[in-house]
Amino acid sequence: MKYFILAGLFFISASILYSARYITSGMISLIENSVGGQLSSPQTLPLLIWSIILVVLGVLSILIGFFRKD
Repeated sequence: MKYFILAGLFFISASILYSARYITSGMISLIENSVGGQLSSPQTLPLLIWSIILVVLGVLSILIGFFRKD
């Protein structure tokens, strides 16, 4: 059971990071439109990489939970 709870936490964290990536990009676009200039684009690739890592860890936790029958 603890592995399924851990997997849920991984998936929730991944979804927060993935949505933060789009929120950051959207906020920069809004600021660019209001200012009328070009701002330096933030690096959102690390957020994507960490969310993928967390999804993989979540899947591994589910598999461990099934195999260990906890």
